[in-house]
Amino acid sequence: ATELYSRRPASLHEASAHALRFEPYFGGFGRKNPLRIYLFSTINAVSTQLFVEIMNACCCLFLILSPEMRTPMPRNGATRSIVAGHRYEWDQARSVWLEIFDYVCLLTLLFEVVAGTISYGFPRPG
Repeated sequence: ATELYSRRPASLHEASAHALRFEPYFGGFGRKNPLRIYLFSTINAVSTQLFVEIMNACCCLFLILSPEMRTPMPRNGATRSIVAGHRYEWDQARSVWLEIFDYVCLLTLLFEVVAGTISYGFPRPG
């Protein structure tokens, strides 16, 4: 696991010159791009890293302890069967708060991936 963190660029000058470059359509985010500078400082902040790690741990616990996982139907299958007009005795509609928490976990992961991709870029050979 330490190899992953040792390969992470410590500064923006160690990251790739352009992130998300799609020639000839998009030139990418250069090292002086304000969005890239802001995301680099945000993704490397200790508070952001701590928040993301806590959210990842909570998401894992949520998936382990989620009540709808104990039913024989697939995830959130109760909602699908009610919409389809079928009702079974084990159907339980999912709590709104569980849905909100699930989407917060999804958005946290999405932010981590997008911010990391724009901040560090993809390493290119050569």
